[in-house]
Amino acid sequence: MANKSGGKMIKKILIALSVGAVLSTVFLSKSFNDNYFLPCYFGNVFIISMLLLLQVVVSIFSAKKKEMQISFSINDIALLSWYGVSAISVLLSHGNFNNPFFIHFTLLLLLYFVLQQNLKEGILDYFSLFSWILFIAGVFQMLYGILQFLGIMKTNGLFRVVGNFGNPGLLSMYLTILFLWFFGLAIFKHTNKTLRYASILLCIVSFVFIVFLINRASWIVLALCIPLVLQLRYGIFSFFFRLNAAKKFIVSVVIVAGIVATLLFLYNIKKASSDGRLFIWQRTVEMIKDHPIAGVGYNTFTQNYNLYQAAYFRNHPIDSQNIQVADSISSAFNEFLQTTSEIGVIGLLAFLVVLFFAVRQLFKMKQSEEINSLVLISIAQIIIVGFIIFSFVSYPFRIIAHSTLFFIFLSISTFSSKSLISLHIRLKSWKMIIGSFAVVVFGFLMYQTNQMSSYKTWQKMMISMQSGDRNGLLKMNALYPSLEHDNVFLFNYGTMLSLSGEYVKSNDILEKAKLGLQNYNVYAYLGNNYEALQQLEKAKDCFEMADNLIPSRMYTKYRLFILYDKLKDTRAIPMAQKLLNMPAKGISENADLLRKKAKEFLESKKQSNGSF
Repeated sequence: MANKSGGKMIKKILIALSVGAVLSTVFLSKSFNDNYFLPCYFGNVFIISMLLLLQVVVSIFSAKKKEMQISFSINDIALLSWYGVSAISVLLSHGNFNNPFFIHFTLLLLLYFVLQQNLKEGILDYFSLFSWILFIAGVFQMLYGILQFLGIMKTNGLFRVVGNFGNPGLLSMYLTILFLWFFGLAIFKHTNKTLRYASILLCIVSFVFIVFLINRASWIVLALCIPLVLQLRYGIFSFFFRLNAAKKFIVSVVIVAGIVATLLFLYNIKKASSDGRLFIWQRTVEMIKDHPIAGVGYNTFTQNYNLYQAAYFRNHPIDSQNIQVADSISSAFNEFLQTTSEIGVIGLLAFLVVLFFAVRQLFKMKQSEEINSLVLISIAQIIIVGFIIFSFVSYPFRIIAHSTLFFIFLSISTFSSKSLISLHIRLKSWKMIIGSFAVVVFGFLMYQTNQMSSYKTWQKMMISMQSGDRNGLLKMNALYPSLEHDNVFLFNYGTMLSLSGEYVKSNDILEKAKLGLQNYNVYAYLGNNYEALQQLEKAKDCFEMADNLIPSRMYTKYRLFILYDKLKDTRAIPMAQKLLNMPAKGISENADLLRKKAKEFLESKKQSNGSF
């Protein structure tokens, strides 16, 4: 009896650590250069690594049979296929396996299997623990948002309420996912009344957030997924099947008309945003047409997309509508398009198979009044449906908090699936395998600890250099061997060298950063460096590339008409006129000052030439 109780406690610890990976994504730290991604990433790394090491210890000491059996369901095989295609894509594109996104994907895959292993005997004994951890994560985000709304906590300045995501849309998506889980707990009967009341409270407050954050995708998810939860509890769709054919047709027409009207309404709420996404999807489709089978490479969307955007504006310089909506982006705002562009049609099929097998049992869900394992599995599958909807217009798998939630709910939605393949491994071999795995995890953990220290030092150096500390640059030189594969570090390092007048060395670093970023700022700094080195043709090429990347920026046009004039290029006057007449996007570029410079230039040319 004591052994059984101890085993149950160990399972609770393992499940708590598994779900606790979500908590690691909600705490901010100013010890990092990136106030969101890096703290979440390292938090996930350490919690999941500790989970894996503890699971290894448990597996070694609990193994009593002469042979160990490892089973894989069709869901597991589909997930491994998706991961395998991604790994092959990294190899084919000569990518770096030390990529935080690929590392995180690997960790979440392992998290999925550990959580499944500990849920095989059922989820009912653990769903309260599971839910309370999610409740804490949700409450933290909402409290943080309320403090931001009151002005007590600062945001990035672009939005008033963002939680710790930097964007209200991401906060709304996160709360929508949690809302669906707790909505299910609120309407089904179960013995834990405290948890039920807490679920009702979280649903009320999170619903208010979701409404006022004005994220259209979240509204669509709630509109489609809440009825599914209600069907599971009350069977609300049963009336439809009792109607005769004529009434079914009328109801169907009304529903379709309502959907079309709603989509048009949502499109026009933020028309510029909608147009911007349509433009992004069109360029992404061009990428897919050029690389249909294998894609451009895992996690290389940003740099490749930017090249396609630049090529488009090079060929369509007067497309004023798209010029105003185009910007520097890091996502396709559509997981299906981005997955296809990065790892090809094969990767998309693997991804779709994962999603299909995650929700296929949802069509067979049975109505129930009380919480049971099947109900919890169905709610998790409804949440996966929510992720699928988000994937059409956003990027939930690119955000650590959201992707962590996805893999947790994916594990719940499929843990009861039947085994398809079973492997039998001798106990001695099994212990050797997982012992070796533990050594790898421990080594990985030590390496990540060193990386985290380097990132913290990087942050301190950035702060000290902004305060005028010349020694900060020397310390960044020392960090270079540890962080040379981080493109953002290379960019920061290159810009600091440029601002310090070390143009040649800055160009060496920025040219490396350019391979992984291909963004406006990299080319602008390269152009500045080459101009300072009197390499005007190279400077012109860099500023032209920057201008094509984001043609709505006024600064590059200012630098270009000056360079054209120095190079005796006839495009100097037309470029100055273009700058003078173009509308400003935002208020951060000193638009009036740049227009004044263009006007002075044109007047000086008019005086010297008599006319243009």
